[in-house]
Amino acid sequence: MESELTTSLIAASSAWKSFALDSRRSNLDKASGTAKANISFSQSARKSLAESTKAFKKCLKSTESVIAISDEQKAQFLKLSSSCKGIVKSYQEEIDTLTKRCKASDSVVVDLSKGMTGITDPAPLLVSAVEHLESMTGQVTHLLKGMEEMQGELEAKQKEHLQSTKNSDEDFSQLRKLLDESNAKKQNIGKRSSKFQVRIRFTK
Repeated sequence: MESELTTSLIAASSAWKSFALDSRRSNLDKASGTAKANISFSQSARKSLAESTKAFKKCLKSTESVIAISDEQKAQFLKLSSSCKGIVKSYQEEIDTLTKRCKASDSVVVDLSKGMTGITDPAPLLVSAVEHLESMTGQVTHLLKGMEEMQGELEAKQKEHLQSTKNSDEDFSQLRKLLDESNAKKQNIGKRSSKFQVRIRFTK
């Protein structure tokens, strides 16, 4: 059964394999180069657009002062001129906003690319860690099994020793009993021998 650590390492290893850091880093480096070029181009284009807008407003103002038309037409022209200025201003503001967003996004890409430079893909290391952990787990399982077998053998030896000790005690008891019986017989024979010797004396 896999441990929680092994399961986590396998999941992380699989995720990093799917992520393919080296491939993504290559694409990110290309995107970073494009982003740097975009930042430079955007700054130049924005400056050019600002100059064109300024020239356009100046042209409108000059036209307003020199055009020879009736008052009614002039009023309509001024209204159109004002509308054009408003539209140009709206476009300019939106372009400024988009430029800031693009600059921020491009900067993030560039910074991310710099930050990932030199970072080693952890996928192979995680795979190695999983293999090592599984190997160690197998060794521990084998050792535990061996210890259980040794414990069983030790318990069997202890039982055998206890039985042997019990048998030895029984044998000792039997020997002691036989020895006591032998001593009793010797004493009995000694008593009979004494009586027999007394009788022989009386007979003489």
